[in-house]
Amino acid sequence: MQAILIILMVLIISAQNVLRKDYNKKTNDKGTYLFLGILSFTAALSFLIFSGFSLKLLPELIPYSLAIAVTYSAANYFPIRAFAIGPLSLSSLIGAFSLVVPTTFGIVFYGEPISPLYIIGAVFLVASIFLTNSTAKGEKKLSFKWALFCVLGAVCNGVFSVVQSLQQRAFEGLYKNELMFCALLLSSLFFFNMSFVKEREEIKECIKHSWSAAAVGASSGIGNLFKMILMSIMNMSLIFPLINAGGIIVTAVVAVLLYREKLSMKQYAGIACGVITIIFIGL
Repeated sequence: MQAILIILMVLIISAQNVLRKDYNKKTNDKGTYLFLGILSFTAALSFLIFSGFSLKLLPELIPYSLAIAVTYSAANYFPIRAFAIGPLSLSSLIGAFSLVVPTTFGIVFYGEPISPLYIIGAVFLVASIFLTNSTAKGEKKLSFKWALFCVLGAVCNGVFSVVQSLQQRAFEGLYKNELMFCALLLSSLFFFNMSFVKEREEIKECIKHSWSAAAVGASSGIGNLFKMILMSIMNMSLIFPLINAGGIIVTAVVAVLLYREKLSMKQYAGIACGVITIIFIGL
C-alpha cells in the first residue's frame, strides 16, 4: 500500500507541474490570476469536504491563516511564472529545493542536529545549481528573471511548510483543515480580485482552459489526503524525499519527451545532483 500511495503522490506532483505548463502554453501566458484563483478555491473546497463539512473556526487561527494565505499565494504564483518563461524540468527541480527551508529552520530554531547527510546534500545542492545554469550549445541562456521566480517560489513554499509546522505545534496537531480552508479561501479571493482588475479582457478567452486549474486544486486536496495516510504508516523522513525526488524525475522525463526540452549533459547531471540533494537533506 505504501508503494502505491508514493507512486500516486509522485504522479500527482508531476501532473500538477505539467498542467501548469500546459495552461501557460494554451493561453499564451494569460490569465495567471484566474488560474490561481480557481486552483485555490478548488483546493479550499477539498479541505471542506475532507472535514466532513464540519469546521471549528477559532480566532487564534487568524494569524496563521493570513500567513499561510500569503505564502501559499506566493508559492503558487512564482512557479507558474517560471514555467511560462523557462524549462519545466529545471523549474520543477529548483522548486523541489523548498525542502531545504523547513529542514534548515528546524536546525536553527529547534536545535535539531546537523547530520552528515545534510552536509552532503548541501554540497550536491550547490553542484546542482551550478550545473543547471549550463545550457546546451546554441541554446538560449536561462534568464535571471526565470531564476528569480524559481528561487522565490521555492523559498515561499518552504516558508509555507514552516508556518504549517508552527501551527501544528501550537495546536497539538489539530485544526489543519480549518487552517487550510480559511487560508486558501483568502488566497482565492485575492487572485479572483486581481484577475478582475488586471485580466478583465482575458477572462473570457482563458476560462475555457480553466479546467486544468480545478484539476490541480482538486489533486492538491487528494494529494494531501494521501500524504496524511502515509504519515500514519511511514516515517516522514522517508515520505518527502521519495515523493519529491520521484516528482523531479518524472517531470523531467515528461518535459523532455512531451515538450521537447533540450538539456545539456551538465543540466542532466544537475538534475541528478538535485535528486541526491532532496534525498539526503530529507533523510
